[in-house]
Amino acid sequence: MIEVFNHTGFGVSDIERSTRFYSKTLGFSVKVDEFEDDYKNIVGDDAAGESAREFLRSTPYVPERIKVRMFINPLGGAMIEMAQPISQPAHPHGEQRWGDIGFLGMGAKAYRLDDLLPALERKGVGPVTPVTAVKAANGSTWRSAFLRDPDGTPVELLETPEPPHYRKPAVGGLSHLLIGVSDMDRSVDFYSRALGFDVVAFDSEGAAPALDPSDGESRARTVVLERSRRPGNTLPREPGMVRLVQATSFEGKHFQEGIFWGGTGILELGLEVTDIDGTYSRVLEAGAEPFIGPTGMRLSRGTLGRFAYTRDPDGNLVELTQMDRTWFLPPGLMAFMNSLMVKVRLLR
Repeated sequence: MIEVFNHTGFGVSDIERSTRFYSKTLGFSVKVDEFEDDYKNIVGDDAAGESAREFLRSTPYVPERIKVRMFINPLGGAMIEMAQPISQPAHPHGEQRWGDIGFLGMGAKAYRLDDLLPALERKGVGPVTPVTAVKAANGSTWRSAFLRDPDGTPVELLETPEPPHYRKPAVGGLSHLLIGVSDMDRSVDFYSRALGFDVVAFDSEGAAPALDPSDGESRARTVVLERSRRPGNTLPREPGMVRLVQATSFEGKHFQEGIFWGGTGILELGLEVTDIDGTYSRVLEAGAEPFIGPTGMRLSRGTLGRFAYTRDPDGNLVELTQMDRTWFLPPGLMAFMNSLMVKVRLLR
């Protein structure tokens, strides 16, 4: 069963610089894990693990050795997982247009957006778009603005009227990913049936001049999908959303093919699951493309679990993660501790 939007993984060219940006500026201040290792040592020793190693060996931009850091935001939301290639320089993801096919950006919850943006500017991080507002399907107003991280990856700060609320201007954890697709109707069907993003929050068309390096006039259709199922016994994160984008004024191109952890930019949508074997089978039955079957993973600090990879209709990677132990703690106790931390922060 898919529980929640767990994390997004992205490549960086300088992990120290990116840590300062995400931890000090955006509030992802709790380090969950950090390790440096060869890829072949991270995956399990079963057949699926060997399949993963074979893929990694045959992919041009995959480095032999990487350094990884994972952070959560004390205000909840999904985690970030940043990775820097150590054995070779990070491959830049290249220029992308608003509506190209692949992971276009990530989104985080914003509290008191009008006060937050000046506070971020005082830290040297200014928005690259003005604040825009859209009407959601339920009649509420969503407001957002975009930043760029040190490698140029767009980060959307999204303010919604839904709880939880925080009395100070702040950035919360990740709430969604922005994904460029080639066929909107096909992708909406896939994310709804296979992954449980089954509620249309809004459906609109327009341009995003500040996010388009070409002529600024590119138009795209955007559909935001939410999950109706609420998280069960897991860390205090929102169910998650995906913001699907399809170009309507030009033909979007794939801009991330063959990169897979060897370059900068967002590389995967990570979903937390229970019963990873059954979930993987159900996701494939619903139309996902198989990639790497369930296998073990060995991280640091006593963290153990299993993961699997599938692809969406455009080849974008979806990771399914089952955490069996985090920091030597079982999931239930870890969830309680994190829930308590969020409540304390919200009341400050």
